[in-house]
Amino acid sequence: MVFPAVTAFYAAILALIYLGLSFWVVAGRGKLKVVHGDGGHHTLQRRIRAHANFSEYVPIILILCALLEARGAGGLTITLLLLPLTIVRLMHPVGMVARENSLQQYLFRAPAALITWIVMAAAAILLLVRLEHFPFALAHAQRSSSLFWRATLSDQINPSDRTLLLVDR
Repeated sequence: MVFPAVTAFYAAILALIYLGLSFWVVAGRGKLKVVHGDGGHHTLQRRIRAHANFSEYVPIILILCALLEARGAGGLTITLLLLPLTIVRLMHPVGMVARENSLQQYLFRAPAALITWIVMAAAAILLLVRLEHFPFALAHAQRSSSLFWRATLSDQINPSDRTLLLVDR
C-alpha cells in the first residue's frame, strides 16, 4: 500500500486550520464569558457552527483522498482536490460571521459550501472508479481470506488431504 503523503501534507495544514478555529471559538467564549454553548450570542453561535461545519466535512474528505491516493491516484489529482478545499475552509468562517444577506456572506460562505460538496463528490466518485468492480473485489478478498485460513489450519492435516481444503467453495 502506498503511503498517502500528499493527503498527509494537506491533513496537517487542515489540522492547523481546525486548531485555529478552535481557538477562535474559545476566544469568543472568553470575550463573552460563556462557559458552555453559545450563551444566546448570535456571533458566538456562528463561530461554533463554522468550527462544527469544518469537523463535519473535512475528515471524511481526507479519508476519501487518503484511500484514493493509496489506491494509486497521483499527487496532482489529490492536490486538485485538497488545495481548493483548504482555501475554501479558510473562506467559510469569514462568510459565517458576515451580516445576513451581505455581499461578504455570499462571496465567502456559499462558494465554500459548494466547493466543499464538489470536492467530496469528486473524491468519492474517483475512489469508486478506482475500486474496479467493487462487489467482485470484495468477494475476492473474502475468498482469499477464507482460503488463507483454511490453508493455515490445514498444516495439521495429512498433505494428501490438504488439497481438498484449498478447493474453492
